[in-house]
Amino acid sequence: MQPWSIDIRLFRQSCSKAIVPFPHRAFGGIRALARAAGRSMLARIVIVGAGPTGTALSYLLARRGIEVVLLERETDFDRLFRGEGMMPCGIDALAQMGLRQHLEWLPSRRLDRWEFYFDGVPFLVQPEPDRERPNCVRIVSQPHLLRALVEEARRFPSFRFEPGTTVRDFSPQADGGVVVRADTRAGPREFGADLLIGADGRSSVVRKRASIPLEPQPLGYDVVWWSLPLPSWLRAEAVFYAFASSSTTEAAGAYPSWDGRLRLGWLIPKGTYRSRRTQPPETWLDAVADLMTPDLGEHIRRHREEPSSPLLFDVQMARCSSWSAPGVLLLGDAAHPMSPIRAQGINMGLRDALVAANHLVPAIQAGGGRTRLEAATRRIEEERMPEIARSQELQVASSKPPPPLRSPAVRRFVLPVLGRLGLTRRIWLHGERPLRYGAVPVRLTV
Repeated sequence: MQPWSIDIRLFRQSCSKAIVPFPHRAFGGIRALARAAGRSMLARIVIVGAGPTGTALSYLLARRGIEVVLLERETDFDRLFRGEGMMPCGIDALAQMGLRQHLEWLPSRRLDRWEFYFDGVPFLVQPEPDRERPNCVRIVSQPHLLRALVEEARRFPSFRFEPGTTVRDFSPQADGGVVVRADTRAGPREFGADLLIGADGRSSVVRKRASIPLEPQPLGYDVVWWSLPLPSWLRAEAVFYAFASSSTTEAAGAYPSWDGRLRLGWLIPKGTYRSRRTQPPETWLDAVADLMTPDLGEHIRRHREEPSSPLLFDVQMARCSSWSAPGVLLLGDAAHPMSPIRAQGINMGLRDALVAANHLVPAIQAGGGRTRLEAATRRIEEERMPEIARSQELQVASSKPPPPLRSPAVRRFVLPVLGRLGLTRRIWLHGERPLRYGAVPVRLTV
């Protein structure tokens, strides 16, 4: 039996247990209101969204004895596709939580090499810089990671998990708290809290209900994802491939995923997916194969009857100028949706959780209340905003060549020369540093 199969069984068993109410400690009007309603649950913190940010922060708060309820719309974590790339800064965040050991048994693959091609010619072939280090880049099963984080949080009696719960709206209260109204598997329910944290992703309900505007950043592409059987030569060595061409605005990527399949990403101009849906997936795969090296292209054509269902990822990159409203804090993709370029989503979300815990734990342990919690949410935003802004700037820069190389003809001839001189390697490593290790230091202090 694989170790992660045990984890899945435990997760499903624990989800089937009856919900046990929190021990109640009076702390203001929210407590009194919730006690008056038999369908209410009480918590100091309610977190909406059991992604990397929500599960990690739930664990960090619960282990400090803070009452936290985690609400998740889905009943399990087996969504068709979730981000898989973990950079050293994300792995370091897990290590600071004391949870790095999970990466040794979660389904994952360490990357060994990066290869970048333009018009079929390699301009950068680079061994993974951190491949001999514990925090090397990994392709990780996010569903298994989320299950592991929830199970860690379950060790503490102050944590409750409510899967299958859809948040409808919430009401700020006069004492600074919030009442959240949601549909649970047991029917409508209210959750009272000192603070509501929206970690519910790019389409955040909490953000919309709080009327916090999202400011989009410039991007012009979407990504279509598939998977195919893995080529035999990638079973022993994990290579990340990226391909571009002078004859099209499209691009493609491929890598061996944690599940033993070849993951394919096709970057297409934003808004063009609808017109392409009339074409069979085999036609799309041929277009991707044309961008790739002969061996990968041949493999794709040989297996073009075996792809998983294509999944469109509507790429958004944006951030809120303010992450908070009365009684509400946004974190992760709810506050700053990231592009899939350079695998920042999981990593920034975990680092958000560290910083949020640093400020929320002492504020709550000091007695909470509106003044302390509002000050804490402001400090979280102030501390995280510079790294998020820098990471998004680098994602935009990575998605298009610098001005001197924007002509396809120039790129076709210049990139191989720069590669032979070793300049592309130096430029790539320089741009990688803040995305790998973080643009600012983040240390867990609670």
